[in-house]
Amino acid sequence: MSIIGDYSEEFLFPKGVNEEKLRETMGLIMQDKLDREAGKVVPDTIGADYFFLEGFITDQMCWDYPYIERDFLIHCYGQLPEFDKVAWYSQNEARYKTPEQALKGRVMGLAYNGAKLGDEYCVALIKYLHKLYHKKEYNQLKRFRNISAEEVLSMSREGERTSFTAIGRILGMCTLYGIEMDEKCSVLYLWLNRTKDKWDACDEEETAFRDFGPGVLEECSRQVDEWYEEEQRKKREAAQFKKFWNVDKFVGFCLRHWGYPEDYVDRCMENNMGLRVQFSRAYAVMKSAYPSGEFTFEDVQLYTHLYSALAALVDVSDRCGMDMDCLLGVDGLCLDEDEEPLFKPENLPFPKHFPQKTKESVPGALVAEKRVQKANLAPVGIGEAGEEDYLTEIALLRKKLNDKEQENRHLREMYRAAKTAKGETEELLKKYEGNRRELIALREFAYKSTAGVDLFPGLSVGGMESAIRDLKLVIIGGHVNWVKKLKKQFPGWMFVPLEAYKAVDEKMLEGKDRVYFFTGHLNHAAYGKFIACVRDKKIPFGYLGSVNVDAMVRLIYEEMFQE
Repeated sequence: MSIIGDYSEEFLFPKGVNEEKLRETMGLIMQDKLDREAGKVVPDTIGADYFFLEGFITDQMCWDYPYIERDFLIHCYGQLPEFDKVAWYSQNEARYKTPEQALKGRVMGLAYNGAKLGDEYCVALIKYLHKLYHKKEYNQLKRFRNISAEEVLSMSREGERTSFTAIGRILGMCTLYGIEMDEKCSVLYLWLNRTKDKWDACDEEETAFRDFGPGVLEECSRQVDEWYEEEQRKKREAAQFKKFWNVDKFVGFCLRHWGYPEDYVDRCMENNMGLRVQFSRAYAVMKSAYPSGEFTFEDVQLYTHLYSALAALVDVSDRCGMDMDCLLGVDGLCLDEDEEPLFKPENLPFPKHFPQKTKESVPGALVAEKRVQKANLAPVGIGEAGEEDYLTEIALLRKKLNDKEQENRHLREMYRAAKTAKGETEELLKKYEGNRRELIALREFAYKSTAGVDLFPGLSVGGMESAIRDLKLVIIGGHVNWVKKLKKQFPGWMFVPLEAYKAVDEKMLEGKDRVYFFTGHLNHAAYGKFIACVRDKKIPFGYLGSVNVDAMVRLIYEEMFQE
C-alpha cells in the first residue's frame, strides 16, 4: 500500500477501489499538499454545502416541512436577501426536481446560509432539525470535540460505498457544533468540490435544449397544412381530426377525474398558438427524435396530446421556479431585466412589517457583507493565511467567481431558449413567406388566364417561342401526350413526371431559370413535395393551366421578359 505523506490509498475509498478512482484520490491529495506548501489552506465549502443540502431533508422532514418553512419565514423573511448572498447552490434545480422539492431545497438553502452567517435562529433551527431527523448521526457526532478526516469518512460509509451527502452534512454540522476538524479534512472539501462540478456538468447536459433538425419544423408544418386542408374538405365536422378528439375526450375525463377542468392543459401552456401549430411542433419533435420514422396524421394527432401535456408541465415548473424566488424576496428573475413593475411597495400607504434593508440605510451593512464573504471558508487550518484581510479577500474572490458562474449558466439558458424560439420563428416565417410567394404567383396566373390582354402586340408567337426556347425551364406535371409534344418543340427544357415526387432529387432543379407547375394534371402530394424543393432552392416559379401551346408560350414569355 503506497502512501503519500500521512494519506493512504484507502483514505477516501474502501477496499476494492478501481484504478481510476485511486488515481483521482492521489491527485486530490497531491493538490492538497501543494496548496499547503503555497499557503493556501482555507478550502472552499461550496461542494460540502451543496451535498449538505442534497441530503439534509429526510422523508419524515418532508411531511413536517410546511411547519418548518412557515416558522423560518416568520422569523427571517426580512433577512432573506442577505442570506441569499452567501451562495446559490444549483442553477437548474427547478428543472431536474419537482416544484415541491425545488421549493424545499431553496428555503432550506436560505436557512443554512443564515446559519453559516451565524444568525442565532438559523443556527438553532439547523441544529434542532439535525437532532430530530438525523438522530443516529447526531448521537455519534455529539461525542466529538475534535474529528479527523478518517472519522468523517467512517461515519459516512454506507456498506461498501461512501455517501457524499453524509460527508457534506457531517462537515457542515461540525462547523455549527464547533467541532474542530483536522487539516486532512481539506482533502474532503476538495473531493466534494470536484464531485459537485461533475454533477453540475451532468445536470447541465441533461437539461440542455434539443432543437429541431434544420428545416424540420418548416417541412412538418407544410405536411400538417396538407393534412389540415384535407381534413377541412370533409363535409361532416365530426369527422375532422377524429383521432385527436377521441383522445381529447379521454384527457378531459382524466382531468375531471382528478377534479380539474377539461381544458386545464391549455390553461397551463404559456405559448399555445392553436391546434395547427401544436400539430406542427409535435410532428417536428417526432421527426427529430425518429428521423427515419414514417408517421401518419393519426399518429401526429395522438402524440400532440403528449406534447401539449409535457409543454404544460414544464411551463408550470418554470413559472413556479421564477415565482418562488420572487415570493422569497431573493434575486429571482420574475421580470425581464429591462422591465420595471408598476407596483412600488414604498408607495403603499401602510406600515411596513418587513422594511427593505439597504447598505445606505442599515448600520453595520459593511460588517454583514464581510460575514457573507467569510461564510464559505472551511475552518480546517490557518497557516500563513491568517491575516483577516487576506481571508476576506479570498472569500470575496470566491463569491464573485461563484456569482459569475451562476450568471453565466443563467445567460446560457436564456441564450438556448432564445435560440430555440428564434429557430422556430425563422422556420415558420420561411414557410409563410413561401406561402405568400405562392399566393402572388397564383394570383398573377389567375389574372393572366382571364384578362386576355396582349402585352406584346408587335411580337409574333414564333418570335416568343424562339426567345424562350433556350431558357432553362422545368415543367412539372402535364398529360403524357402534351409533354411529348412540348419535348419536340423545346428539347432543352426539363419535364418531370408526377411519379418523381416520391424521390425528389433537389439537384435536378439547380441552375434552372424557372419552374412551372401544370395545374390541370398535378396531385396535391406531388405539388407539396416539389414546391418545398423550389422554396428551399429559392427558384422562381409559376403556373400553367392551358394545353394550348401558343397560350403557354405567351404566358412564359411575359413572365420571363416582362420584368
